[in-house]
Formats: sequence, structure tokens, C-alpha cells
Amino acid sequence: MGEGMDKAMVNIHQNISLILRLMQNSLSELENQESEELVAAIRNNRRILLFGMGRSGLNARIFALRMVNMGYNALLLGETIIPPIKPHDLLIVISGSGKTPQTIDIAQSAKKYGVKVVAITSFRKSKLAKLADMVVYVPGRIKEKTVINYYERQMEGLHQDPTTLGSLFELNTQLYIDALIMALFKEKRRSAKRRK
Repeated sequence: MGEGMDKAMVNIHQNISLILRLMQNSLSELENQESEELVAAIRNNRRILLFGMGRSGLNARIFALRMVNMGYNALLLGETIIPPIKPHDLLIVISGSGKTPQTIDIAQSAKKYGVKVVAITSFRKSKLAKLADMVVYVPGRIKEKTVINYYERQMEGLHQDPTTLGSLFELNTQLYIDALIMALFKEKRRSAKRRK
């Protein structure tokens, strides 16, 4: 152990247990009906577009990759080579606060083109949620901060949960995405069996 490092402060198993308890407690609030509607929306659209900023953007990237690996036509908005959006596309926007300016701009632009918008957020009454055709509530943010700007929150170090850098929303979202991918995979396998 490094000089000056207090052994009691580096109990990784205790930290993991705390994070897992926080995740399990908060994820018990998930609504299964919202997930069923999202699975149906993904199944019924030709192309899935994903977007998020910061850590939510990393979750969007992971979601897109998992979907591509399963054979879905999924794209990450913001990449340099993206074809034009079309009315039958589905846009999934991930934002814990639901008020990150870039996510709102993307959702507003998509709506102008007739794209169905899904918001994955911790705030059902956020501006993003109000713009969306469908909202999937993923708990993680404990309370809304008064500082609106994402970058200001990061520079100020304003984080709301005991996980490092306020990452409970991102951790929950990642677990939610993996659970959703499992549901999509099982459904695809059942459909393939029915066609045989």
C-alpha cells in the first residue's frame, strides 16, 4: 500500500457493496411497461439513433454497439459519418437531468423530421421528457440541482449521490441497457424459432 494511504479508506469490497445496494434499491423503481414499450418501439423501427452527452453519451455508445452486435441498424448521433435522419427512425436520448442543452436540441430537431423520440432520464417532468414521445424512467439522480448547465455542474463538482462523481444514473442506465438487450435477444430468439 502507498505511503500515507489509510487502509480503512481503501476497502474496495465495502465500496462495491454500497454501490450495489444503491443500485438495487433505486432500480426497484423501474416500470416494466415502459421497457415493454421501448422493446416494441425498437422492434418496429428500421433504424435506431442514440445520443447522450458526457457519461450518458458513453452509455448511448455502449447501447448502440450492443444493438449492432445483435443485428439492429443502430447509429450513434454525433459521429462523423451519419446518414440523414428519416421519419421512421427512432431516437433514444439519454440524459440524467433531462435538461442538457445538446440533448434537448437533438430531440427538438428530430421531432421536426417526424422521428419518434425516447428519453431515458431520471426526471419525468424535465424538458427532454416533455419533448419525448416516450419516457423511460431510470432512477439515479436524487434531486434536481439548481445549476442547469452540465459543464457548470462538472466544474463545480456538484454530484448528488454517494457514488463517485454522481454516477448512480450512469451505472443504473448501463445495467438497464444490458437487461434490455437481454430482453431483445430473447425476443429475437423466440421469433426465429416461430419462423422455423
